[in-house]
Amino acid sequence: MFIIQEISLVNFMNISELSLKFDQNSTVAITGANGAGKSTLFMAVAFCLTGYKRSDTYREFIRVGEKEAQVRMSAFLEGEPISYDITIKESGISKTVVYKEETYVNSAYKQLMDKYKLDVLQDIMFMFQGNSSLIDATPSERSSMLRNLFQFDFSDIVDKFTQTQLNESMIKNTLTGSLTELESRTFTLKGYLREYPQDMVASLKQREEECVIQIEKLKSLDTSKPDSLERELKSLVSSMENTSQEISRVKSRISTYESTYSKISLDTLNQEKQEKETLLNELHPKLEEAKENLESRRRDESGLNSELKFSKLHYDEAKKHYDVGVTGVCLSCGNIIDEEHLKTMEKDLAEAEADVNRIKGLIAELDIPAMTKEYIQLDTQVRDLTGDLQRLDARITRFEVDKEKYEYDLKALVQAQATLDVQQKSWEEKKEELSHYAEMKERKMTELPALVNELAEVREKLSKAKAATLHNEQAREENTRIKLEERACEERKKELSEKINDSAQKTAMYTDCINVFKKSFPSFVVLQACQNLEAYINMIVQKAFPYLKVRLLQNRSGVGFFYSVDGSNNWLNISMASGAQRQVLQLANQIALAKMYNLQCIFLDEIDASCSDDNSRIIFEFIASLEDFNQVFFITHRKESLKAMKQMKDNVTLYDVQDGMYLEME
Repeated sequence: MFIIQEISLVNFMNISELSLKFDQNSTVAITGANGAGKSTLFMAVAFCLTGYKRSDTYREFIRVGEKEAQVRMSAFLEGEPISYDITIKESGISKTVVYKEETYVNSAYKQLMDKYKLDVLQDIMFMFQGNSSLIDATPSERSSMLRNLFQFDFSDIVDKFTQTQLNESMIKNTLTGSLTELESRTFTLKGYLREYPQDMVASLKQREEECVIQIEKLKSLDTSKPDSLERELKSLVSSMENTSQEISRVKSRISTYESTYSKISLDTLNQEKQEKETLLNELHPKLEEAKENLESRRRDESGLNSELKFSKLHYDEAKKHYDVGVTGVCLSCGNIIDEEHLKTMEKDLAEAEADVNRIKGLIAELDIPAMTKEYIQLDTQVRDLTGDLQRLDARITRFEVDKEKYEYDLKALVQAQATLDVQQKSWEEKKEELSHYAEMKERKMTELPALVNELAEVREKLSKAKAATLHNEQAREENTRIKLEERACEERKKELSEKINDSAQKTAMYTDCINVFKKSFPSFVVLQACQNLEAYINMIVQKAFPYLKVRLLQNRSGVGFFYSVDGSNNWLNISMASGAQRQVLQLANQIALAKMYNLQCIFLDEIDASCSDDNSRIIFEFIASLEDFNQVFFITHRKESLKAMKQMKDNVTLYDVQDGMYLEME
């Protein structure tokens, strides 16, 4: 699976500069004092391949006193060349990997790791000094490790069955809801066709638009983001507040109108107007007649006043003459006025006075003040009626305007309330969509058909609303249609009941499948893997230590690791093993896993650290006999054992590490 060709290090840990090449079939042994840099090579390879680090930061890989470190490595992965170029700085790392003519930069390398499961190589290809995690693991951890290493984890299948079961449950719930809705429906024969109210048609059209918007939204759901939903929710809250305020304002105007016009009707106002117009039409001729009579009498009065003035002058002249005549002597001529002349003068005075009184009587007979009063009264009535009519016209106009506003406000209130309901519903939908965003993509396949069906139903209702405007003679056809709908509803309920039963059976079947892939089948596969791994470990251990025997037992808690040293059935837990035994068992476990995983390369760090010289010799003889790996890299302090290994096996390269320098030994 993995073969290393070449590696070069610059300022990596305690190595200033290093460049090594390796044959595809070779054994590389490394020795040196503690802290010289033996394990550095292994860590560099693990760092490139799996992202290995000893602590929480990669900065510890930079040589003390330097600002950056560099690692370059060439190798084969699955038979194809792969190259690594990594620079480590205080601020982070820069990683470039080229494989199969594709370049992976920094975090993009995770795609390659996931594809070839390179992360598991850190546990089975590298055996660092003191690391006994494979045998020290709890039974549960060991079971999980085996499932992960050999892909015995069927969680994807379980998840698919679980999601399928959830989808089926949602389908069942949808079907049950539809059945409940159908069972609640009633069918009443009608004697005539009822036209749909306009507000209902408007509501259906609005719902149609909402369905279209929601369907388009579900179709494009993969590109939606929670932050956009947050913004839409805030916008909806603002819109709902505005709509609520608008409803309050409209209700206030409606209340004002109803309180103002509760006792007034347009017919009453028009009737009052007609009565006043009739009265006004009757008064106009009278007013004109009174005006003409008044003007005629005023002309007569003017003539009589002129005549009266002349008569008064005549009377005054006659009176003057008479007063002179009473003295008996004419003042102008000095003649004596006789009695006969005086009687004539008295007669003239009486006639003049009678004429004045006659004229005054004629003027009095004209009765101008009464005529004037009558005219003024008629004129006042006409003016009052005209003003009343103008005010009535204004009231009627205002009434009609207010009525139009009132009717508009009634419609606006219905529309605003419908809008608020839609906004509230939209707010609830978006809130639910936001809280279940992770599930929305899966729900798309269940909600979309429901919305499409609802849209079809809404459009069908709109079509029916249009058809409902036909004349009442279509009542028989309407009743026939209602009966057909009732029959279809019964058939649909029967169909839904069958589908609900079928869905319940499918749900039970998916539950059985989940149990199989979640418990039964994984346990069986792990059992088989344990048997194969146990056989491998025993084959490896008994080559070097015939008295040791290993047993892997699967139970409820996981996979237990036991061993026996005397060939009996006295099985001991691995935690009871001595240091040398644990080292041997860890090595055998590591090599067995590597063989099962079909690895071609393995790195062993001071595997003989806690062994005696004899056990160390046996281990190295065992390593020299390994034929399952193309490349074996190991570290030891025993130089004599290294030289003996070189004599036992061809193509062995020995390095003595001194202060970060790798010196090839003869």
